Amino acid sequence: MMYRWSKEVLRAIFFLLTLSVMVGSVLFYKDLAEAANKTYYVSGSSGNDAFDGLTVQTPLKSITRVNELQLFEGDSVLFKCGDTWQGEMLRIEHSGTENNPILFGYYSDNDRCNVKPVISGSLPLAGWTSYSNNIYVANLSSGDNAGKFANGINQLFKNGERLMLGRWPNLDDDAYDNGYTIADGHDAAAVQIIDNELPAMDWTGAVMHMKGRQWYIMNREVEISGTGTLTLNVNPVCLNTYDCTGWGYFINSHLNTLDREGEWYYDSNTNHVYLYTLQGPPADNTLEGSVIIEGKHEYDTTLGGIIVGETSLSEVSNVIIDGFHIKNWFDNGITTPTSLEINDNSNLIIRNNRIDDVNGIGINLRSAIWNLDGGKILGGENITVRNNEINGPNEYGIQTYTINSFFLDNKIKNIGLIENLGRDGMGCEFDQDEACTPNGSGILLSTHHGVNSGYGNVFSGNHLQRIGYTGIEQYAPENVIIRNLIEEPCHAKADCSGIHAYSEDSFEYSTVYDAIIAENIIIDSIGNTDGCRYDYKLPLFGFGINFEHYSRNMKVTGNTIINSNAAGILFWWRSTGTIAGNTLYGNGASEASEYRSANGQIEVWDDDSDPGTEATVVDNILFATEYDQYLLKVTSSDNILFADNNYYFNPFEESAFHITSPNYRDLTFAQWRDYSGQDANSITTWYKQSPGEEPLSEIFYNASNTLRTIDLGNDIYYDLDQNMITGSIDLSPYKSRILIKSR
Repeated sequence: MMYRWSKEVLRAIFFLLTLSVMVGSVLFYKDLAEAANKTYYVSGSSGNDAFDGLTVQTPLKSITRVNELQLFEGDSVLFKCGDTWQGEMLRIEHSGTENNPILFGYYSDNDRCNVKPVISGSLPLAGWTSYSNNIYVANLSSGDNAGKFANGINQLFKNGERLMLGRWPNLDDDAYDNGYTIADGHDAAAVQIIDNELPAMDWTGAVMHMKGRQWYIMNREVEISGTGTLTLNVNPVCLNTYDCTGWGYFINSHLNTLDREGEWYYDSNTNHVYLYTLQGPPADNTLEGSVIIEGKHEYDTTLGGIIVGETSLSEVSNVIIDGFHIKNWFDNGITTPTSLEINDNSNLIIRNNRIDDVNGIGINLRSAIWNLDGGKILGGENITVRNNEINGPNEYGIQTYTINSFFLDNKIKNIGLIENLGRDGMGCEFDQDEACTPNGSGILLSTHHGVNSGYGNVFSGNHLQRIGYTGIEQYAPENVIIRNLIEEPCHAKADCSGIHAYSEDSFEYSTVYDAIIAENIIIDSIGNTDGCRYDYKLPLFGFGINFEHYSRNMKVTGNTIINSNAAGILFWWRSTGTIAGNTLYGNGASEASEYRSANGQIEVWDDDSDPGTEATVVDNILFATEYDQYLLKVTSSDNILFADNNYYFNPFEESAFHITSPNYRDLTFAQWRDYSGQDANSITTWYKQSPGEEPLSEIFYNASNTLRTIDLGNDIYYDLDQNMITGSIDLSPYKSRILIKSR
């Protein structure tokens, strides 16, 4: 089967290929910058702030000194490879020009930079003494700690590894739901959760992290505790009501939680940090804490390792940030400030950086713009974010409101994982509930004030893995998401997707439209329901691609989606578009479910009160690997504008088409064609298997930019047109193929 690209997709691919040449051309900027104006060298190991910094032999030492430099177009600031700077934020507040950008990069004593220069947000702790029962304490206000931790810490590291904040219940306690205890009651009048399993201790000051629905986890402070009760600062909201009975939560940020090796707790009232260990008191400087740093101004609340722009003042343009290792920050890795004046940042290149274990966002491109000029707002424009590695942020991998920007070849993993969460959880405020739905996403693409931001971006070549919520979450129009690999999205929450779009509640005010979602590979969308109420536990609920709430004219083409626990592709709640040339394999698993999952490969259906979801479905492969996986689910034939040239394969069950209105019913392929008048040239299963049998089918895919040859060994296969295949197959970039093994 051959799929013909639409003109829009071809334009996007041409644009992307042109971009790769453009982005490659900026690699000479380093040499250009060194040849023009001044180059400053910075070394934490051999530098001195009394030096001029203008030669390798006379480098500056501190980031504080770098922040004082008056930089001009063509200047470079180069940090020595292998050196480390701790507890100093690099503030970039000067601009270059298009032909002479300012470069923040690296230098080495040889031709290679084997260890990137490190900008670390953690400082070593000393002075550990015994507290009680394998718990040790360090006073952050005295001894060698004095003056370093005035605002405390929010992460703790040993030998470079982030330690888990103490919690109850423990993740490994089989008596609980993978680390969640269940609320036995909720007294909204008393702002109180009732839990008969709650240990009889004083939990005052602890933080509760509670699932209010499948897709959000709230933060609440415990103000008073009693026998089996927790009185909170603000009522939690579950299912839009003040009744959280049956929903799960866990507690951290309290001394009572320390009972596992490496668990810790910070007491902000005393500025003491506590550690549980069976190994005796830690030696001085063997543990490090993420030091909480205040901004320049009281309203400077968005901070991190590198800050691009001056808070509430000037934006930055024509700057390159290249080759840093940013780790252990209490807030973000690379970030724009809380706000800028008049305009936002532009013409930035953020490339080849590594960002590890930040409590907030890996790369944050969001700033409020006050005294606004020209209609630009929030995030910047003409920004390239390329070849960065982001591992372990608790809020988002990348948050962006950019326009006309490029996000290419980034590796983003371990976002919003439950075991990494600190006091702030996934970044929700302590009075929020459903407003923090997208927290934990790999990439969050948003818009503001209608469509003044968030449009015209390209996301390509990115690899997202183990993402707490959605892989790529978009609330904005006219973006291209092409050739990305997304593995294990919905790792911590459910009712989320590999790629998701959500708009406003009418077509008139829709902010999501004209998107191109092409040739992405999405695997194992989990849909984690730990901590959910019993009637929301099963089935697990993770989609491949999900468009809802008036997302219109969405082009979903050439994607491969494998083993999503819910639908492979879902259009609903008056969303519209084209589903063409996709391969859907093994989606709609009903693991541990006692009923047919009612999910499948493609679903196009309406909310009962607001019909209007419509899609064209052509040239797709819809392949079930279990008897209870549907191939196509619709409310009625009205949802399908046109369908043809599809491959519908469920070798375990003939009735694999599901209609919900006016009566729920399952149809065979022949019945579907008679009912809908569609799929005249489509093909259905030509072989049969018994339910429960191991599938004869196998899917092969190539998630790379080069041709891949797959050795099939001595096995004999058939393609979906019953042609014999032996020896090997070649797969083009971001393509897949389903083969049937000979019996």
